[in-house]
Amino acid sequence: MSDPTGTGGPAADADDEPAAALSPLELLLAVQDQDTASDQLLHRRSHLPERQAVEDHAAVVAAVDAERATRETRRGDLARNIKRLQDEVASLEARIVEVTRTLHSGAVTVPRELQALQHEQESLRRRQDHLETEELEIMEELDPLTEETAGLDAQLGELATEGERLDEALLQAEVDLEEELTAVTDRRQAALVGVSDELLATYEDLRGRLGGIAVARLVGSVCGGCHLGLSAVEVDRIKKQPPEALVTCDECGRLLVR
Repeated sequence: MSDPTGTGGPAADADDEPAAALSPLELLLAVQDQDTASDQLLHRRSHLPERQAVEDHAAVVAAVDAERATRETRRGDLARNIKRLQDEVASLEARIVEVTRTLHSGAVTVPRELQALQHEQESLRRRQDHLETEELEIMEELDPLTEETAGLDAQLGELATEGERLDEALLQAEVDLEEELTAVTDRRQAALVGVSDELLATYEDLRGRLGGIAVARLVGSVCGGCHLGLSAVEVDRIKKQPPEALVTCDECGRLLVR
């Protein structure tokens, strides 16, 4: 057996012979295996269930937050209306006190003026009763809204805790995938040793045009890339090619490893 190191020294150990005997196409097939593994990992990374869980959770948070914002807006409107009513009632009460004081002061003696003050007093009190009833109705709507808002606040707090857990799970999944990708990249670099730049360029070109699979093994008469059988004439032609010759599948155009 010739010296695989090219130095004229003793042959490599038996355990090293398969690796030393690999042809450039066999090495290229190993590169293909790692590229396929890398593609699969990248696909997994973009379709991680943990990422989908984070996105679904974010949608739930947005919906709850929007619901809370709607209730908070309504609460603000009601609170402003109550403040307006209370201010108006306070103003009415002050006017009622003033009118009552005038009625009982003896300063007004003209019957018509006294009647006008009494009429105003009654009108003010009716207006006060109406405003206080309106305020009560608003408060009856406001109280449940306040409770609902507090409940939504509590729900958002729970969702925040769950969101942290989901984010951590996604981060861990991404870290695990990055470790796998690093290992695949290292194995690819090791497999590239012995593959010429020209052969690699051909491989990359085919890989870009053939959906990521550029080289496949010929098993009998079947191409491992497209899984179609080659004709007996084509198989015979391939067998007659020298070992270093690049042969392709006449069905899909992929490089074939014999």
